[in-house]
Amino acid sequence: MNIDKIKIDYYLNKNKKKLFELKHDSHFLKILGKNIDLINEIILDNILNDINAIIDFLYYIKNDEDKYNFLLIPKIRQIYFKNTYQDIFFSDNSYYDKLYLKLSDNEKDKFYMYIKIGYLPTFLKNNFNLLGKEKVFYILMNLQFEDKVYEMFISMFECKIKIKGLLLKIKDYKTKCKYFDMLPIYEQKRCISYLPNKMDYINNKDLLPYIIASVDDEKLILRYYFNLSYDDKLITLENIKYNNDLQIYLLINSNFNKDEYLYALRLILKDINDLNIINDLYKKIDIEVVKKVQSNILPVTEDNFYIDSNIDKRIKFGVELESSNVYNDLLLKFHKFENWNIVSEASVKNGIEFTSPIYHYDKESLHNLKDMCEFLNNNNFNYTDESAGHIHFDIHIFDNIKELLLFYKIYCNTEDILYLILNRPNSIIRSNIKTYAYPLSKRLNENIINSFHPVFSSLEQFISFVHYSQNGRHSSININNVFENSKNTIEIRIPNIEMNFEYLHENIMFISYLIMTSKKISNEDKYSKNNILVNLLTLDMPIEKRKDILLKLLFSDNNYLYNIFDYRFKRNIEVNKDISFIKENTSHLTF
Repeated sequence: MNIDKIKIDYYLNKNKKKLFELKHDSHFLKILGKNIDLINEIILDNILNDINAIIDFLYYIKNDEDKYNFLLIPKIRQIYFKNTYQDIFFSDNSYYDKLYLKLSDNEKDKFYMYIKIGYLPTFLKNNFNLLGKEKVFYILMNLQFEDKVYEMFISMFECKIKIKGLLLKIKDYKTKCKYFDMLPIYEQKRCISYLPNKMDYINNKDLLPYIIASVDDEKLILRYYFNLSYDDKLITLENIKYNNDLQIYLLINSNFNKDEYLYALRLILKDINDLNIINDLYKKIDIEVVKKVQSNILPVTEDNFYIDSNIDKRIKFGVELESSNVYNDLLLKFHKFENWNIVSEASVKNGIEFTSPIYHYDKESLHNLKDMCEFLNNNNFNYTDESAGHIHFDIHIFDNIKELLLFYKIYCNTEDILYLILNRPNSIIRSNIKTYAYPLSKRLNENIINSFHPVFSSLEQFISFVHYSQNGRHSSININNVFENSKNTIEIRIPNIEMNFEYLHENIMFISYLIMTSKKISNEDKYSKNNILVNLLTLDMPIEKRKDILLKLLFSDNNYLYNIFDYRFKRNIEVNKDISFIKENTSHLTF
């Protein structure tokens, strides 16, 4: 008596009106998985009739022989091969070969996609003649294998084109060198430095510059270098490793014209860091902006700018000016320009970033900032629509948790407004804010709610909470610097790049007033007029009304700044037709 058959019949009779429910009955599937011969048309038509059911059932079949017999059922294979590329797993690899022989021609053609990758090379080798050279080559070229797999198949092909194809798939140059003469010339150039007998090819003009650059033999290089063509000299200069002195000697003595010299210099510059050597090498290029930065003297401009006497002199800030310049690689070698740092900027083509010193809000600091803005504008430093102008403020301006909480409360409840108000009039919000200046308020609000509205009793506790909520430093406002590199700053990442001093200065004043207002209101009675205005910002009302409340809070006694930012808002909400991303990812919050 077959107990399993009785059990299966029981399940089928019990569920005959709802057979599809057995697709998810693990007890039924386990019994059926051990009795493949009991699978009938009723089961095939009602239970094992879709790809998910078949994949689940294969999981319950533990025996390779049972799994093999199950896959011999034509209806099962038809559904499986049509609807998934999920691997078929056999513990005993020989079952792949057995199953292959039972397949139709169409099924055989795609069966390789269902074999576990660790066994597939062996399967291809075992069935090389059955599959045919064209099919095996196609599979090898369209999937990624270890180098040893491609090397294993090289001897199985006679066609030089196919052998070259396999060699190109090999990543390790030393392995490729075993078949050096079979390689196309462009691959030989890449591999020659790894070839033990490279000197055997010294008379090959195409390979000569690569050979002499790869040997640690100055006499050999000097013997050939000066007779090379200009292009081959560049190849040699670029590929000489660990010998800057030789590179510099060859460059200086190559009799290049100015343009040729500049191009060659840029090829070797990345490995040269001695500033005295760099200054000597730059003497021949005569590029105005390079000479200005090299002089380390920032040209002084007129000090005809507005200063707001109401701004707290204790506020410290700094700016990052991202830009693009065709000579960025030359300029980056200086690292400093007067009291500004020079660093690379990867988000911009030919990117270079000037980072200011720590400033106070005073005439000297603002004058220095104006000088740098003028310098960048006058010396072909450009920016793209994706460039940002980050502003840092010292977090120590906040004396207690109440001040910082209020700052974030105002900021987060007006975050959507700030995306419009912290850019010059008629500015399009840069598209990469989704990556580099993501709204914080919604994330912060969700974490506050999920944490059951925690009571923040210290600066450190709140900063840690915001740090967690940011999920990285690329939020519209970034506090992670307090933890990561001892900058101890709050970074405002919303503004687009701004090299116009007036607009940049206005942004600095805006954030300064936001800081001062937060500090002031934190000491007022909770029913004060200003606190009532702050609480109004948490209500769901039109963005225009919240803008009016914000500007009234910050600039009730300063019509000049009120009008500036009111105009910015009106122009920028007009030109930014779609701010749905900002609306969807900002929210009101209370502490």
